[in-house]
Amino acid sequence: MPAYNFQPRFVDAIKSGFKRSTIRATRLDGRVPRPGQELQLYTGMRTKNCQRLRLVKCARVSKLTISVALAIRLNGRLLNGVEEEHLVKQDGFTSTEDFFLWFKEYHGFPFQGHVVEW
Repeated sequence: MPAYNFQPRFVDAIKSGFKRSTIRATRLDGRVPRPGQELQLYTGMRTKNCQRLRLVKCARVSKLTISVALAIRLNGRLLNGVEEEHLVKQDGFTSTEDFFLWFKEYHGFPFQGHVVEW
């Protein structure tokens, strides 16, 4: 059962159900969760403050790339502005600007990974 750790800034959005997905970099071993598989959502993993936020079922997994030009592709298809906005909100961000700034700080561009939805 895959377990995901989240920064404190995302805790309320996960608990309330506002955040319905996570974007993760491609793992070296290539493993991704499968639809129907249970996912454990935590904050503070590997600390004494570890807390399980929710237990959810994986609904869908899609390949995601973000180019240096900040173009987002989902399963190889370029997203338009409305689709980008939907992805950003679903992932718990308030704006595309906040989304791109966060990814630049924590991952850099280009970025390759997966959107895991529940």
